[in-house]
Amino acid sequence: MNRYRRLTQISSLILSNCYVLSGLKYCPFPIMNCHACPLAATACGIGALQNFLTIGAFPFLVLGIFILVGSTIGRLLCGWACPFGFFQELLYKIPTNKLTLPQWTGMFKYLVFIVLVVLLPIIIHEPWFCKLCPVGALEAGVPLWLKDDGIRQMIGPLFHAKFLILYSMLYLMMITERPFCRMVCPAGAMLSLFKKISLFRVSGVPDKCIPCSKCIKKCPAGVTPISNDCVMCMNCIGTCRNVRAGSKHSK
Repeated sequence: MNRYRRLTQISSLILSNCYVLSGLKYCPFPIMNCHACPLAATACGIGALQNFLTIGAFPFLVLGIFILVGSTIGRLLCGWACPFGFFQELLYKIPTNKLTLPQWTGMFKYLVFIVLVVLLPIIIHEPWFCKLCPVGALEAGVPLWLKDDGIRQMIGPLFHAKFLILYSMLYLMMITERPFCRMVCPAGAMLSLFKKISLFRVSGVPDKCIPCSKCIKKCPAGVTPISNDCVMCMNCIGTCRNVRAGSKHSK
């Protein structure tokens, strides 16, 4: 299963940043891949959501895509198609002393979504999550800084703050499992709301769960399938008889 997932992640990384498909640049997609990246083929769903909110327009298209994806496959794209999620998994393989994040840190991403993605764009008409997003710093900030002398001349405090956040995230990615997904990602926050109602899901049986941690050891996010932070990688399938994958009507 993990081999197929790796192939899917690599394919998604290539297709999401394939300049040949740049005609899809204005199609929001619910994965973390910066619209400003010179090679990006699609728009960032979170960036598009903020754009609509800053101009005072209701984001029918963006919400429709998130609702469709979330109610159908939940967070499956997080585990199988998100380029930044794939990047985090690769960095975690670097040999270092590892750290386990407390489960309650997963609540931070909802605060990020409410404050930076929704409230600030509505109140002050600025896309503040995009201004601070480490995905944008890595995928757009670095390439544009390298290729454009004019951009290098415009560097100011906000640019440095954004890269400080990126450096902090890169360090965390090496010592703990998918920290951006668990603590920061607003796309994951939105899709996790559909955890219990999505047509396809990976889930556990809470009243039959024993503290064996077999599923956690297989999980790239370091959580159980019961958690809203589950990225539906399905690595835990088969590790425990209480872990299931399928439609909500399957037995």
